[in-house]
Amino acid sequence: MNTHTLRFVLLGGTKTGKTTFFYKLDDRFQNEITPTIGVDVVTYKYEKNGFTCKNIIWDTSGDERFLCIVNSYLQNNCAFLLFFDLNNPVTFDCLENWIKRINKNNSCKHKHPIFLIGNKKDLPQKVNNEAIGDLVEKYQLIYITTSAKIYDSEVIIEAIINEIYIRYISKNSYCCGIR
Repeated sequence: MNTHTLRFVLLGGTKTGKTTFFYKLDDRFQNEITPTIGVDVVTYKYEKNGFTCKNIIWDTSGDERFLCIVNSYLQNNCAFLLFFDLNNPVTFDCLENWIKRINKNNSCKHKHPIFLIGNKKDLPQKVNNEAIGDLVEKYQLIYITTSAKIYDSEVIIEAIINEIYIRYISKNSYCCGIR
């Protein structure tokens, strides 16, 4: 059985739920989450239908003072998980800057999928669905809504792994974020 290593990075503004999502993958979830300082990493193993992969998932700080550190984690990934808070339009408004940062720092010659994660769907939504749709279409994003606090992060990671499998692994295509 061939085991692949996949590399992902969680991005987005502060208080968008990246760390809650991340901690649930690592069984460190608590009701009170402290903001990420710089970056944190977890390894997540996935096995299904004879396919096995080890996933290296980086949780990055959304705080501007750590952006120079975060930029170095934008290389050699097979996908990006870009978070925003569905009830905080400010976190949505900065998404284009994150996408530009991803594209500028990506060292590959091909585009990697960007999964737009609309988080905190358990709260009243204040971000306009039409604006979300326009952004998804403009940048060809894959859009997922969730509540990292309530739902299982593994379901989303498995959907992302399946997408990476279809795009790259099943076709024996090269991707710098896969070893």
